[in-house]
Amino acid sequence: MSVFHLHFFKEKSRKIDVNALIEFFDRYEEVTVEMDEESVRFLYQHPRLGSKATFYITRKSNVPNIYRLNPKFLDLNFRMDIPIITSDYGVEKILNLVKNVVNVFDMYVYSEAFEDVLAFKAETVLKAFALVKEAYFKKYPEMLDGFYQISKTRLNEISRYIDESLELQLYYKDLKTYVPKYVFYTTPNKSVLVLVEWQEGTLTVFPPSTDYILLRQNNQIKELNYNEFLSVTNKFLLDVPGFLKDTKVIVKKNARKVFKLTKKHKFTKTEFDIKDLKHITYQQLID
Repeated sequence: MSVFHLHFFKEKSRKIDVNALIEFFDRYEEVTVEMDEESVRFLYQHPRLGSKATFYITRKSNVPNIYRLNPKFLDLNFRMDIPIITSDYGVEKILNLVKNVVNVFDMYVYSEAFEDVLAFKAETVLKAFALVKEAYFKKYPEMLDGFYQISKTRLNEISRYIDESLELQLYYKDLKTYVPKYVFYTTPNKSVLVLVEWQEGTLTVFPPSTDYILLRQNNQIKELNYNEFLSVTNKFLLDVPGFLKDTKVIVKKNARKVFKLTKKHKFTKTEFDIKDLKHITYQQLID
């Protein structure tokens, strides 16, 4: 199973208002609707992360071993599929939409990882997804080819920063402060390196889970170990207010001190040449 299935049920009713569902999903810009003789499909894609899920209304039931389930709950031939490669953060965002669906249409949910049909709880579904994901990659490790693993904590931090960076950009626009995007590389042993760019002399935000800073000086680029940079400058960096923990920023009143300390400090030479690293995308990261 390369996707995680979540089936929708109602108590003592098979009635599902397809037009009402279409009208419901039409309110979401991140959802598009497709239909043919076989099914109606609601295709969700997160606008910044690219995480995907598909909701299906089908002619026939797709629930395995349905006879084992509590007979008071009736299958609606309505399910959702999430690709197994989806990050926990991406799944949480999808489950926010699922929560709205079940609340509006008074539904219950079932997964093969459940013993029976349950009232929807995001944390229960997320745990089930994690179990199915772990079992799948244990059985089919070759399916990880082309993906690069990092810890759940780091991927959650990275995902949230990407998701909310637009708000940061708007916040810092008038302060003339640069909000960088992550740049991802992998080493020959498949270790993931997370970098951000910093133009020398500019006010800049530094997101969590950063390994190295690519410091642009005129026509040159220097790689600075981020933890070493923090040890030298942290006293003069501020936390970004009301945002993800460990997100730092150079503010105008401390900028000269940060620039001076960075220029003066002799940073440890990196063990890699960036030209020898492989560039990868956020979509290739997996927890």
